[in-house]
Amino acid sequence: MSMPPVRQSRLQPHADEILAMRSEGKSEQEIVAWLMNEKAVKVSQQALNNFIKKQNNPADESIAKSAEVSGEISKIDVSALLPILEQYSESFTDDLDLDNRLTEVVQQVLVDNLKIQQQFQQSLSKTLEAMEKQNTQLNIDLVICKNYPRCLHFSSK
Repeated sequence: MSMPPVRQSRLQPHADEILAMRSEGKSEQEIVAWLMNEKAVKVSQQALNNFIKKQNNPADESIAKSAEVSGEISKIDVSALLPILEQYSESFTDDLDLDNRLTEVVQQVLVDNLKIQQQFQQSLSKTLEAMEKQNTQLNIDLVICKNYPRCLHFSSK
């Protein structure tokens, strides 16, 4: 089975001239009239518009641009990039060192904070114990004073 022949637009032979006229600012109506009078090609304005759009297809331009960029990339001397890559590598290593140092500092702050909390809890516990002892002593003194009214004249420590 053979493939059917690819259809070609009646405007294709005149593509360069059409696109040149369009880039010069000629209107589609003027180009349609020129085609009819000069080239004996009868075409609608809509067909001309579609043809121009297909000729200026951005996908085709991007493919051409990609090919051009690929050609330019292949011309680059890789050895010229080595100092840039080394500088980036050193910067990246410095960033890792800084990140590691910051992690160490944060860990130390957390450890110090935990120590401070433990010291505060110990101090609070001692204070509460002292207050409980004092409260117990006051309760004992109060009981004694209730039983012996004369002790009200004396203060407890």
